[in-house]
Amino acid sequence: MRVLLTGATGFLGRALAKRLAESGHAVAALVRRRDDALDALGVESIVGDITSLESVVAAAAGRDAVVHGAARVAMP
Repeated sequence: MRVLLTGATGFLGRALAKRLAESGHAVAALVRRRDDALDALGVESIVGDITSLESVVAAAAGRDAVVHGAARVAMP
C-alpha cells in the first residue's frame, strides 16, 4: 500500500513510519524539512506545509491511504 503520513518526525509518527516501512508499505512523509532518520527507514520525504492545501493535495496524489498524525506543539 502507498501511504502518506503527516507528523512522521514526532515520537508516534516516527514509530508508525518505521512499522509501516518494515511491513512492506511504500511510505511517504509530508515534512517541513528532510529528516535523516526517516531517510534511513526508507521513507520518502516530501517537503511541504500541512497548512497548505496545495502541499497536501500534491503529497497525497497517488497514495492509497493518508494517516494524519501532525499536531501543533507549543511549550507553555
